[in-house]
Amino acid sequence: MSFTKKLFFLLLVFSFTFATAQTSDTKKNEAVKAYNNAISKIKAKDYRGAVDSYSKAIELNPKYKKAFFNRGKVEMKLKKYKEAIEDFKKVEELDPEYAKAYMNEGYCELKIKDYNKALDASTKAIELDGKLEQAYINRAKAYQKLKKYDEAIQDYTKTIELDGKNKIKASLNRGILYQNLKKHDEAIADFTTVANENPKYGKVLLYRGKAYLDKKDYTNAIADFSKQMELDPKDINAYYYLGYTKLKSKDYPGAITSFTKGLEVDANSFKLLSKRAIAYFSNKEYAKSIEDYNKLIEKEAKGSYYLNRGIAKYLTKDYSGSIKDLEEAINKKAKLGKANYYLSLSYQKKGNNAQACKYAKESKKQGYKRADNLIKNVCK
Repeated sequence: MSFTKKLFFLLLVFSFTFATAQTSDTKKNEAVKAYNNAISKIKAKDYRGAVDSYSKAIELNPKYKKAFFNRGKVEMKLKKYKEAIEDFKKVEELDPEYAKAYMNEGYCELKIKDYNKALDASTKAIELDGKLEQAYINRAKAYQKLKKYDEAIQDYTKTIELDGKNKIKASLNRGILYQNLKKHDEAIADFTTVANENPKYGKVLLYRGKAYLDKKDYTNAIADFSKQMELDPKDINAYYYLGYTKLKSKDYPGAITSFTKGLEVDANSFKLLSKRAIAYFSNKEYAKSIEDYNKLIEKEAKGSYYLNRGIAKYLTKDYSGSIKDLEEAINKKAKLGKANYYLSLSYQKKGNNAQACKYAKESKKQGYKRADNLIKNVCK
């Protein structure tokens, strides 16, 4: 090959390489523009638009690690967890040492309930960076779901020891876990740590109140539920548990007041209405109890509602109404021993000892201890 031809060939190769490099640089510059545009859209809370811009950046530069990572974070915010996992896995492929990618993948695996994968991803994140608090929290939650409670407690404890921004969250979560394990003193200690830092955090007073309630420490439980009501006057659970604690401590008027205030916030709350019906009954306000059971039965014809209303009707001497309700309770298999006992009493009051004897015997058959004396009276 002549010198001229060799020179021409070299110039051609150089030109092609230069042009390719220029094209590559142009694409990378356009990718950066798309990436920055995505950041602007995030600031404007246009998250779907941000995903589109990150996707454009990735199309222009398929190895744009930060674009994959940030697109994954936005997809997390949009609760598109499977798509986010794909992006974080791509980051891991591009940079196997990127600890936060594994951490975020672990979070997303938790959200789609793949707890073993959440465990694996979180563990990898921790191996790469032992100070990633959120990775410990993610792994602790995965351990909880897999019923590995000791390991979960260890991870929450490690997060607390790191003494960073997730310390309060970890203390609350560890407290909830202790509470679920019926370790009430440990739970109360964690909840107290959180409450001292911020009594509004995660409804911690509600959790601590429930721990006191489980210990039958009604005084402290009432104090916490009352404080939670002050902090959040729309928290139905605070009214419910305050009323329930007063019910347990036999402060029936106080329980009625708490349930009634809760119903003023949410008139459709079944659990408040059903507990108020019990509180009225316990306070011997049978007519009001019947009114509440009427409302409950209109919404849901549960056997227990018919049973309790039937007993209240018996106590107000509405024996026909009592018989009708108690028969319905029996049809619905609600506490058969008790239902048959009061049905027997109602028939006795109506002067029908044959039916009274029949149901008294059925009550005894169901193991209801009070039936024995009734049988002596009506089965002659």
